[in-house]
Amino acid sequence: MPLAARLLSLHDGLSMTLIESIGKKVRFLEAVTAASGLAPRLRVAHARAEDLAQGGGVRFDLITARAIAPLGELIRLTAPLLTPTGSLLAWKRASDEWDAELGAASSFIGTSAIEVIPVGATTLDGALLVRVTPHESERVRARV
Repeated sequence: MPLAARLLSLHDGLSMTLIESIGKKVRFLEAVTAASGLAPRLRVAHARAEDLAQGGGVRFDLITARAIAPLGELIRLTAPLLTPTGSLLAWKRASDEWDAELGAASSFIGTSAIEVIPVGATTLDGALLVRVTPHESERVRARV
């Protein structure tokens, strides 16, 4: 919510959708959105990403995610929701398992679609911002 509020305050033409599967959290986000005056530019969808993908029609230029799933699974969930030139930005943490997680994601989508950016803030030690651009993937291009 803070990221959405900040981005909406900086970009007049921007609209955003928060996707949340837990009803109690959806009601809270809807109340905060209404009270903050961010509606209708900030919408809350009570859904799971995989359900939105199956329904078709809903597409996003950018999807951000934190603490949802391993990177490969996150790519599988979000790729169908991206526009043809859309990107996924995922917060991850460097750990003993990170190399295996990155390897699994790379084998799924290809290394050309994944950019790992270390976050240079001492208070966020080990934090990584991972940009995934499926349209840059040699594997996605080969399927077209």
